[in-house]
Amino acid sequence: TAKYPLIIDAKDVITNEQFTLFNSSISNDGVYFNGESSSYATKSDTPATTLGNADFTIEFLFKSDRASGSSEVLIDNYDGSGGSWQIMLDSNGRATMFNSGYAFRSNKSYLDGMEHHYVIVKKNGISKAIIDGEIVATFSLSSDLPTKSNFSMGIQFSNKTYPYKGWIRDLKICHEALYGF
Repeated sequence: TAKYPLIIDAKDVITNEQFTLFNSSISNDGVYFNGESSSYATKSDTPATTLGNADFTIEFLFKSDRASGSSEVLIDNYDGSGGSWQIMLDSNGRATMFNSGYAFRSNKSYLDGMEHHYVIVKKNGISKAIIDGEIVATFSLSSDLPTKSNFSMGIQFSNKTYPYKGWIRDLKICHEALYGF
């Protein structure tokens, strides 16, 4: 389990693990990424952030600072190998999860300048994406999501693509299903 408030620093209040910020800043709104490939946060992937085969909940708040769409990564655990995944906004601003192909895409765009509560929860191989209390997708996610080299925010770390422009705060990762079932 990991909990990163991201309003004072980039430290996990449970494990003391810390993200290293690159051209990003922290305020009461969260960590801000400026939409450039040099603006991101990263740390080593550890048991606290590795999802594996078990049930899990990933939860965070985000607010996009873009007026028009551009595929961008909010949370990244992708290196191109099996079990890689990332949580994104697609080029139309729709909430998306990528896991060796698109696991889901929401119907709604989130490029409205508003803060949104984003949850992905998995229980017994079934996953749900919940945004602002509404289930936007139900999908199968039975593959192993093993430890990768890096766990990042704001960019696809492996090749510094799909930079995010906006805020992320209150990132929580729990190794049990907390919502939606």
